[in-house]
Amino acid sequence: VVRDIAPMIERLVGEAVILRLRTAGTRPVRADRSQLDQVILNLCVNARDAMPRGGELTIETRDVDLDPIRAAVLGAASGGPYVTLCVTDTGAGMDAATRARIFEPFFTTKPPGFGTGLGLSTTDDIVRAAGGTIEVASQVGRGTTFTLTFPAIDEHSGAHEVLDLADEDTPTVLVVDDESEV
Repeated sequence: VVRDIAPMIERLVGEAVILRLRTAGTRPVRADRSQLDQVILNLCVNARDAMPRGGELTIETRDVDLDPIRAAVLGAASGGPYVTLCVTDTGAGMDAATRARIFEPFFTTKPPGFGTGLGLSTTDDIVRAAGGTIEVASQVGRGTTFTLTFPAIDEHSGAHEVLDLADEDTPTVLVVDDESEV
């Protein structure tokens, strides 16, 4: 997903921001593709806005294994295999008071006409709906890192489960497409 959306991110953040991708790991997660795109774009727009004179934006993915204690700290359902998506900028950063409110609907630090305050609220809702968690680390003048952690799914455990709904009175339709997402 990150590699596919990277050209759009580059156009979105402009030439003053250097985009770095560090994509590793291959575990699948159960999430809506368009919503995941929206999450990444929301975080990148905020990063761009935090770096008006330019800077670096790094998007990193990796497989991780959470022990039960770390999973509990994150608010995850259980320990086990997860995938993290980190979006880090070298922008203005946030103080503790701002960090405490960033997921509130309609809270924004942007001037009127430059944001609705719904981007991070929506991001939080999407991540949680996918069973994930979101952490924020930020220091004023040193940038911000959003770390999203999603439970990995076993590709062979029913993630692509086929349900046999056919009976003698129900016709069967087979659809074959060369697009893996379809």
